[in-house]
Parts: sequence; C-alpha cells; structure tokens
Amino acid sequence: MRRKFSLKCCVSCLLAIFSFSFFILIYSTINNIDNYPPEQNRQHFIPRKSPFVKVAQKGTNNDNSECNDLKDEHNEKVELHYDISTLNMLGFIETPEDQIIRDDGYRSHAFNVLISDRLGYHRALPDNRHPNCQSKIYSTKLPRASVIICFYNEAPSALLRTVHSVLDRTPAYLLQEILLVDDNSDLDNLSCQIEAYVKNKLHKVRYMRTSTRQGLIRARMYGANQAEGEVLVFLDSHCEVNTDWLQPLLTRIVEDRVNVVVPVIDIVNADTMELQTSPLVVGGFNWGLHFRWDQLPVHVRDKP
Repeated sequence: MRRKFSLKCCVSCLLAIFSFSFFILIYSTINNIDNYPPEQNRQHFIPRKSPFVKVAQKGTNNDNSECNDLKDEHNEKVELHYDISTLNMLGFIETPEDQIIRDDGYRSHAFNVLISDRLGYHRALPDNRHPNCQSKIYSTKLPRASVIICFYNEAPSALLRTVHSVLDRTPAYLLQEILLVDDNSDLDNLSCQIEAYVKNKLHKVRYMRTSTRQGLIRARMYGANQAEGEVLVFLDSHCEVNTDWLQPLLTRIVEDRVNVVVPVIDIVNADTMELQTSPLVVGGFNWGLHFRWDQLPVHVRDKP
C-alpha cells in the first residue's frame, strides 16, 4: 500500500509541475507578443558596406575576375599618428551597423574591429625604443629575411596593416619577401579578396593557401618550405612592426647562426588600438617549462 501511495504521489507531483510549466510558457509567449513593437516601429539593422567586393562563393578562389575589382579605401600611403583621444573618437558608434561591426569583431577576433577598419592600412607609430637602442648603429651586411605571416579568418584591416607595416619599415635590401599563408580560411570572401589585393597592389608579397586546415605550426612549416630568404621571420597576423625592428634580430643571428631570437613585444590595446610600450624584458622558461618575460637586471639594462 505504501509503495502504491508513494508512486501515486510522485506521478501527481510530476503532472502538477508539468502543468505549471506549461501555463507559464503560454503566459510568457502571450506577454512577449503583446509587448513586441509593431512592424512600422521596428528598427532594421543594415550591415555596413565592406571595402571588399562580394563574390559568389564563400571562402574560395574560384572567381578571380570579381576579386580583381577590389576596392580599397585605405590604399594610399597616408601615415597618421593617432593619440588615445583620437583613437577613442574613431571608436565612436554612429549607426546601428557600427554597433554590429564592433560586436561581431569582438566575437570573431577579440578586438575592436570598428577602430581597426577606420585606422586603415598605414599609421605612424612613435619610436618607443629605449634610448640605448635608438642610438645603436647596425651593419648593412646582414642576411635577407623571408617574413612568414600565417592567418585563418583574420580581420582584413588588421592583416593588411601587418603586411604594410613590414613593407613600410623594413629596409628593402633586408627584405627578401613576405609570405602570406592562408590556412584554409572560410570567412566570407576573405581568401579571394586577399589574394587579389596581393596580386594587384603589393610587391615582394606572395599569397599561398593550404588545401586543408593545418593549424598554426604546420601552416608556418608550409610557408617555410617555400621561403627563399636566408633567415625566416614568423609574425602574427594582427601586429605592427616599428622602427628598425628587423636589424637587431638579424644581428644576433649573424653572431651565431643557431640563435632563435625574439624581440621585445609591445602591446596593441584590443579595445582602443593604442600602442602601449613594453619595458625592457628578456624571455625565458621556468622549471615548469612555461615561457615568461623577466625584467632585465639593472647592470645589463644600463650597460652602454
């Protein structure tokens, strides 16, 4: 008797919970319908026009005729230095589509694509090197470098600003080539547009695309196998190089050809695109084999 009674109680409780949930769902639906604005009062969001021409197929290079019509509103080399107040103004949201670009950029790339797009492909950067570095003179007899930049679904403005910063701030006699390795991107039109931009507007730049997604390390090896320079330099697809960035790296390699060198890496603020200076540090590994940056000892930092 007790088992039957307990079973009946359980069934009754489940039915009561189900009925209560069902009525709550109906009430919420009716309430949302009543509160939803009429069609004529709704705000429609129109995607912002991209400087990249649309093509018929997604993430492919099958129709290069349309890609050749790439429109680049930032093509001219106009370098402007943006202080933080100007950068904040560039991030001002004027329209609903600006809000969409900003939000989608954070979701897809984790930085403010709205400001990145408005910055263009060229911008001046302050020479924020340590005074000891600024006064150093480097030999002109250095090896030529192949710069390898791998990307997957990168924001076009950040990618092309990376490429142009290398072209703008690297002595021609040191730059053998830039290899853009597309790791099988599938973002709308990105592969086709970048390939056409490289072909029509850039020199010393080669575009190549993997047949399948390889991942960062395999994609870098893919580019390395096709490089022609004496030294290989690997860069991220959303960075900017500064004044005399390459000469110190090549100098250390000339001192010992087995050296694997890493520069001091400044920070580009993800929200404002402001360049934030890094202190003088040295990279190394702890006993757990975790990479970290350590402050330079005073006697090394102040060494003439």
